[in-house]
Amino acid sequence: MKISGRLALICTALLFSGALAFGQEDKDIPISESLRQNSEKWLIKIGMINGKKPPKVKFGPYTTENRRGAGVTTDQTRLIGPSTDESTQLKFALDVIPRKTDTAYVEASVDMRKDSLRDVSVYMATNLKPEELWVLILKEPTGTGIMSLSDMVLTNGDEDIEIYSVVGDPLGKSEFTAPKGITLMQEGLILGSMQYYSGGNFSYKKYIWINNSIEPHLQLITSAVFASILETAGYFETVTLED
Repeated sequence: MKISGRLALICTALLFSGALAFGQEDKDIPISESLRQNSEKWLIKIGMINGKKPPKVKFGPYTTENRRGAGVTTDQTRLIGPSTDESTQLKFALDVIPRKTDTAYVEASVDMRKDSLRDVSVYMATNLKPEELWVLILKEPTGTGIMSLSDMVLTNGDEDIEIYSVVGDPLGKSEFTAPKGITLMQEGLILGSMQYYSGGNFSYKKYIWINNSIEPHLQLITSAVFASILETAGYFETVTLED
């Protein structure tokens, strides 16, 4: 069968463009071999962002439901409880659900006494271990769009989970092309990683890995932490995370 010169040119162009696209494919942040073997790479899908309530977020089997914004009073919260202090207001609330029977409850309050760099307290619990309350303390991004990792504390009162910054190799000549993320670790055990910036030409892509060998309630808390940091950072649309 003979192929016309025009058709051959088109086929060659398609093959070249496919090879080029493959060569420009995103690189991941460095993750441990144990996490790589005990997790899946999930693309974070984010719904339409507006100021009324958190958008729907989905990664792998996890999805956010029962999403509420600052218009809800603390009288309607499960974890924060009623507050007589008008300076404490609900920032957002949501449930993270991987399956119909499991849920992580998330409620965040903000200290309104400051005009900028306000303190945010994110309360998290699960139906698998309801007596255990985790609190993530962090600060809202500054006016320059910077959020500090050093301001973040994650604890249940007895145990801490550490949050580390992770940066991959640049995809180009500039360091701004390097993929960036965070990793959660407890006593040397990696719970999960989130890549919030993929660098290169595909920086809008975000990924999550959660260690499926850890206890199910910790998997839920890990997913809730990532969802909470995404929401506080405005889904990293204009925010940069620094050490």
